[in-house]
Order: sequence, then structure tokens, then C-alpha cells
Amino acid sequence: MFLNILEKKEKEAYFALAKKLIHADNEVAHQESVLMKAMQQEMQWESENLSYLSENLSIQELCNIFVEKRTRVCAIMELIGIAFVDGEFVTAEQDLIYEIGDCMKMDHEEINMYIDWAKRVYGGGTER
Repeated sequence: MFLNILEKKEKEAYFALAKKLIHADNEVAHQESVLMKAMQQEMQWESENLSYLSENLSIQELCNIFVEKRTRVCAIMELIGIAFVDGEFVTAEQDLIYEIGDCMKMDHEEINMYIDWAKRVYGGGTER
């Protein structure tokens, strides 16, 4: 939805964060897998480079790539959307969203506002 405003390096960092997020609960839902594959194909990214980023850079290092507030907001909103795509917003995903938000210098009130937005857009999601 908002990824088009990101620069190439930010898109790569976003994808690496998204990969960490979908693996946060040690379970990759079919919807999450399909979404990631579609993003990778749409952006014509090479999986080796994306794997390198997600496996070798810390969350803080990935978050530091987003310099502008608007790109940080875009990234966190898209990540929250991914967390809701399988219909569940589990504790491990919530914790990682808050960690990413902290690294992007967003307070929890702001993150909660984006989570509430996602609940309305994606139909709520079951929290467990």
C-alpha cells in the first residue's frame, strides 16, 4: 500500500524486517508465505541478498536505514499489516512490532494507533 514511497535500500530493509516478523512465531502461515513471495517477485529482488540482510543485520541496523519519519511510518504500518494477514496477531509478532517501533524512535502510543488502524482495515485479527 505504501511501499512505493520507499527507496531501494529501504525496501530491502523492509523486506528483511518482514521476513523476521513472519518468522517471529516460528510458524509461517500460507498467507504470509504467499505475500512475501509476491513482494519479492514484484520488486524483482534476489533472494540471496534479502536473506543476507535478514540474517546478518540486526533489527536496529535495518531500522537505521529508514531516515525520514514518513518512511518509518510507512514501514511500520506495512509490517503491522503483514502481522494481521493470517488473521492472528500473536504476542511474538506484537513484541517484534514494538521492538521495531522502539528502534524507529516511535512511542507505544503511536504504534498502538497504527495497530488499531490495522485492526479496522484487516478485520481485527485474533490476539493470542
